[in-house]
Amino acid sequence: MLPFRLTSTLAPYTIDKSSMILSNSRNWTTFIDKFDLHLHTVSACYVNMLTISNCSLEQTPLTLEHLNQVWYLSLINNTLNISSNLTQLLELSYLTIHQTSSQQIPSMLERLPSSLSTMNLSCTNFSNWPDWIQSSWAKVTRLHFISCLSVKILESILKLREMTILDLSQNHLKSLSDTIWPKLTTLILSGNQLQDINESIFILSSLQNLALDGNNISSCNFQPSINLVLKDNPCYTC
Repeated sequence: MLPFRLTSTLAPYTIDKSSMILSNSRNWTTFIDKFDLHLHTVSACYVNMLTISNCSLEQTPLTLEHLNQVWYLSLINNTLNISSNLTQLLELSYLTIHQTSSQQIPSMLERLPSSLSTMNLSCTNFSNWPDWIQSSWAKVTRLHFISCLSVKILESILKLREMTILDLSQNHLKSLSDTIWPKLTTLILSGNQLQDINESIFILSSLQNLALDGNNISSCNFQPSINLVLKDNPCYTC
């Protein structure tokens, strides 16, 4: 199985079994044609990792939805304006979206394949969180929201009951509401602005790891039976 990468650079087009480089993202029609032609020429069953970076996605490559062996899809620093149906990517388990200029969550995230377990939406600026998140992301077990500009994230994911790993590092969070994640094993809250800890965290039945380093916690008078990281807080002493 081969990785497949699309990117916008100053180099000319190069097409081989593992990569495609676009010289000018403004010529999107030509890019789409070459992408579709390439995947019709090289069997799509050889592609299991796909990265699209630094492109203006004004339309979706026709063959994208037919890459039924892709398990890793990464969209980095793109202008997202696509409505691709990800449910046809039957093996997709890891989805990354980084550094997009849009404040709207892409509509393609409303319908996810049942195989998708991990989403990494770090370094995004999504501010409008729709009501469908709770139902559409119900089967996602790992979420990473590192250095996002919107603190409204938390309100939207508090009721995702299947999560096992949640990373909310570096989001300027000042408080944490009561949580109801029955399967959560790892919660990462490093580099926020928390001044105290909601004790509801410590009664999460499956929680094993809690990272609170780099906050403003002044009182560490708790002794939970979990792996706890507290360094770089006012209350922490070696």
